[in-house]
Amino acid sequence: MRNLVLVIAGIADLLANVPYIKDSLKGKTKPNTASWSTWALINGITVIAAINAGGATNTVILGFTYFLATLTILLIALFRGTRKYTILDGTCQFLAIVGVILWQFSGNPNVALLFVIVSGEVAAIPTFRHAYGYPHEETLSSFVMASLIAVIFVCLATTASFASLAVPIDLVIGNGIIATIIYLKRKNQRQFISGSA
Repeated sequence: MRNLVLVIAGIADLLANVPYIKDSLKGKTKPNTASWSTWALINGITVIAAINAGGATNTVILGFTYFLATLTILLIALFRGTRKYTILDGTCQFLAIVGVILWQFSGNPNVALLFVIVSGEVAAIPTFRHAYGYPHEETLSSFVMASLIAVIFVCLATTASFASLAVPIDLVIGNGIIATIIYLKRKNQRQFISGSA
């Protein structure tokens, strides 16, 4: 039963990205190529590290669905997104690669997961900024659904291990912060517009 719920949650996670993908294809949402390439890289590392950590099926499935989604959005961003590559983006990708190297030396895949989490949150800074400045160029529903689905993955963890819980909890928090920024900024803009009319 648990495995069935994991698969359903994985499918739901993929579907949570459909509004973002549709908005990106329409030009309403502007994905940043550098951010999405970083996220695709770290989500691929997450899957491999979680498999090697053993027993973290929830993280493997969640990481895999995030990898597919970020790779899809990256491909769209190449044609319909922004192409700003900053030192921050390079730093994030460097941190992810350092995590893999340290994992290889230490033999501990949790080291890679830790670096993936840190680099993922650092990579989210441009999205936090963009959501704050241009909340209508981000897709609120995708971030809300991704955060809620990550809660399900936390609940489906079979152990209280770092490998099972760290990535899903990070995704609950990161997506929740972005969703909150988008919601509050849109609300403030609506109040400003209605107040000045």
